[in-house]
Amino acid sequence: MAKTTFYVCSPTQSKEKLFVVGDCVSLGQWLPHKAVQLHLHAELEDSQKVLPSILRREAAEYRILFLLYVDGTSGSAGSPLLYGDYGGSSCIQNGWLTCQSEIHLRLHSDALKSSKYSGFRVHCSAFRCMDDGSNVPIEDTMVAVLGDENPLHVAQTEEGTLINRDDYVEFSLQTCFTDSVAFCLTVRSDEGEFLGRVHLPPLKTNEGVTHAAIVSNDHHITGVLRVDHLIVRPLANHTSDMRVSYAQHWKQREEALHIGHRGSGNSFSKTSAKICENTLRSLQYAGDHGADLVEFDVHLSHDRVPIVYHDFNVCVAATEAANSAADQWLPVPIHSLTTAQMKALKFGHMSELGQFPKERSDDRSADLQLFTPLKEFLSTIDPLTGFNLEIKYCCREKSGSYEEGLEYFEERNSYLDCILENMLPFAKKRRILFSSFDPDICTLLALKQPTFPVFFLSLGKTLKYVPYLDPRGNDAFTAANFCRSRGLMGVVVHAEDILRDLTIIQKLKKQGLRVFSWGDDNNSPENLKLQQNHGVDGLIYDRIYENRGEGNIFKRSKKSENGTE
Repeated sequence: MAKTTFYVCSPTQSKEKLFVVGDCVSLGQWLPHKAVQLHLHAELEDSQKVLPSILRREAAEYRILFLLYVDGTSGSAGSPLLYGDYGGSSCIQNGWLTCQSEIHLRLHSDALKSSKYSGFRVHCSAFRCMDDGSNVPIEDTMVAVLGDENPLHVAQTEEGTLINRDDYVEFSLQTCFTDSVAFCLTVRSDEGEFLGRVHLPPLKTNEGVTHAAIVSNDHHITGVLRVDHLIVRPLANHTSDMRVSYAQHWKQREEALHIGHRGSGNSFSKTSAKICENTLRSLQYAGDHGADLVEFDVHLSHDRVPIVYHDFNVCVAATEAANSAADQWLPVPIHSLTTAQMKALKFGHMSELGQFPKERSDDRSADLQLFTPLKEFLSTIDPLTGFNLEIKYCCREKSGSYEEGLEYFEERNSYLDCILENMLPFAKKRRILFSSFDPDICTLLALKQPTFPVFFLSLGKTLKYVPYLDPRGNDAFTAANFCRSRGLMGVVVHAEDILRDLTIIQKLKKQGLRVFSWGDDNNSPENLKLQQNHGVDGLIYDRIYENRGEGNIFKRSKKSENGTE
């Protein structure tokens, strides 16, 4: 066993401490709560070192990390390591929530209704409400403006953040005491005139919207401010470690990744795939015929089993009545059915509603069954076929109604926790990336786990689909700024937007994002080639087996390593 002293150059904030964690007992076996703290060195400027030196075996692997103390809680010797430097490249990324939660307050879409002011300024102060009636200030509230050139979360200025009518502004704070944190929002005109304050008591729900009065010093109501909030909770029943993190890791390749849409393709379009979508056979066939990754849709059954299916509704009938008349078929939300009911009932696709449905086989083989649990995909599909897991979450459309006419949908934290806790332990070494059309689901994915990268699906500017109420996905550049603000890997842009302006690809890549493309326009080989020539990183499309003669890139790489080609 050898002794090692770590010297690391890095500035730190007042509540940040520098630690080292690694693959041996002395370094905590990759668990951040067992990491070894580095202490200030009296003789070396701006550097810190481990005291005492640690015992390690040869060739130990390690990572350097910051741990932030919230709410008042408490290499080899030689040239110092530069924090975040790896072979001359910057390799710093955000961590994940362990015991703390993160509170977001958002102001957007004319949050302050006023014909007098085109913009206004807001400063957000947070306080912890103590049992003795006192309030303890919390100084760590950050702010991000998605329309800014730099949309990252930064410290607030004393005069407050300027918010124009179309801006999307987010205040964020990490705390272990969400049930006792209150907020005071000081509101001024765009020219600095004091308008009043908004007081928000501790939040009782994980997400919601508040319309709060702006009260002046002489107790007059000068306006109403709409504030929506989101609390991101840590993942309760799964412990992530520091062994590997691909959240910001991307291997640049000369060719784009080819991703099979719903496996081998959409089964309910004018040019349907020859294998039923989102089934084991569809995904395996796509992986065997050139797909580098397969994209498929995951949501929860009523008995909280992550299952694979695209739509939020399905047509349902009792088996004995299914062939009698078209009006026997009724739309039923997927989240209202248990896995046992999914097996027992007769189903049709929503496109068949109001029609006499196609005959469906009740004894179709296991690899063609619909509503297959996610675990079976993880254990069955060739591990060299990567997964693009789209987390389905029912978004509100511009009208305020849920997609597909749903009346309610589960709160995001409990919904996503159930999916992740049933997926992460079985992921093994498979290449996986997450995506979702819901920006808050993307935020939760990035904050709850450090292992796999997250992409935000943008609807973009299109007449093909109803725009969402949340403005963050209705424009490719707004979507990109959201990705940057939350530290996501990249954005999945609607091909219609890209083909309208091919310069979008390089503009977004220059911002440090990876750019994928999705949509029906990608079913044209000419459009695929055009986008690839302009540097797109990933292409999602149907019937991949018709266009992909080269084969899965990871399988080709494996054969090359083994010397079999």
